[in-house]
Amino acid sequence: MSKGFRVASWVVGITTVVLCDALFVSMVALLFLEDASFDAPTSSVTVGAAVSDFLLEQVVSVLWMVLPVLLLASVILGIVAAASKYPDALVTTRAIMLLYKLGLIPFFIAGGFAEVILIIAGFHPVLVGFGWILAIICGVMGWCVMFSGSMWAIATAIHLKRQRRISGGELAAHIILQLIFVADVIDGIILFVRSKRLPSADPQSFA
Repeated sequence: MSKGFRVASWVVGITTVVLCDALFVSMVALLFLEDASFDAPTSSVTVGAAVSDFLLEQVVSVLWMVLPVLLLASVILGIVAAASKYPDALVTTRAIMLLYKLGLIPFFIAGGFAEVILIIAGFHPVLVGFGWILAIICGVMGWCVMFSGSMWAIATAIHLKRQRRISGGELAAHIILQLIFVADVIDGIILFVRSKRLPSADPQSFA
């Protein structure tokens, strides 16, 4: 694969992982600052909390605008990588796949806790079901984040099939698992191990 494509893929991947984790941290910090502004004993503390609150709101707004673009870019780059006939494409796809699957674990753990809280909040008598609606929306957004990394795992599986190291049935199984929360991480680790370079294999002999 060309150096430019590899660099672009790594930049998009690293930036996506960092911003996803930063988004959740910023939103949690925003909630804590809002609570602090209500309990603040002095006007100076209230003003400081308000300023921090405003700045964090701007950060969160920017992240919400940038992340969809990065997720789409990741999917497009993953599709291009899957279609690539370069012998070293597998090396790139497996590495970026691992970046997404491991790098986003904190984001998804935090998101899982948030989902549980929203589902529980859905039983509140005042806003019955509202938490469930938010849980569904968050779940859909989380799935989009997951798929941005799963595309690289699917690309890895496609290259393994192209090199005749897995069967068509295994390829289909990997694709399905990459569409399911938690299973995608386990399957990604399996793919990373399965795609280890064979000592005696010439990549071009599989083309």
